[in-house]
Amino acid sequence: MNVSIIDYGTGNIKSISRIFKKFENNINIVNEPKEIKNSTHLVLPGVGAFPKAMELLNKKNFIPEIKEHVLKGKPLLGICLGMQLLFSSSNEIRKTAGLDLIKGEVIKLPENETKSKKFKIPNVGWHQITINKININKSIYSDLSKAKFYFVHSYYCKTDDENCNLFHIKFNKSKICVIAQKDNIIGTQFHPEKSGENGFRLIKKFIRNK
Repeated sequence: MNVSIIDYGTGNIKSISRIFKKFENNINIVNEPKEIKNSTHLVLPGVGAFPKAMELLNKKNFIPEIKEHVLKGKPLLGICLGMQLLFSSSNEIRKTAGLDLIKGEVIKLPENETKSKKFKIPNVGWHQITINKININKSIYSDLSKAKFYFVHSYYCKTDDENCNLFHIKFNKSKICVIAQKDNIIGTQFHPEKSGENGFRLIKKFIRNK
């Protein structure tokens, strides 16, 4: 097994690599696209703004290798902004094209629902995730329903295909997609590396997915 974490200039690489090393010793931090080729599993982290992240991925020429990895049927995990980058486009700052590996768009959390003290932007803190009923027992991640994870985000992913919307949380009156899955691609809006035992469970499932 060869797990590669892409270091393209954004993301908390060290904390993500630490959680993976609890399950797998062969963890690589990749700085060059060519280093992806021999990966069995690929991780795309991200913290910050969508346009800048896409600019960096383009500048470092990572995009063709990421898409080639997916086409070969190998597992890909996007974390936080990394999940958002998997989608077709984002409205953050300006309209920006994404990797288009999952059809949908990244939009801001609904501001008209943030008057309640409980729901503020950015959404920071712990939330219990709930599986969408149409996806029960369709995924290796299904038994994570009702588990709690740690979030820090102002935007979220809206899938075109509801079958890709695996888990959601309630943000006031809205259901926000927090785990998206399409075939060998999985994205988490939360930070598994900051989510304790439940984060370990998710990473363990990802590593065992071949």
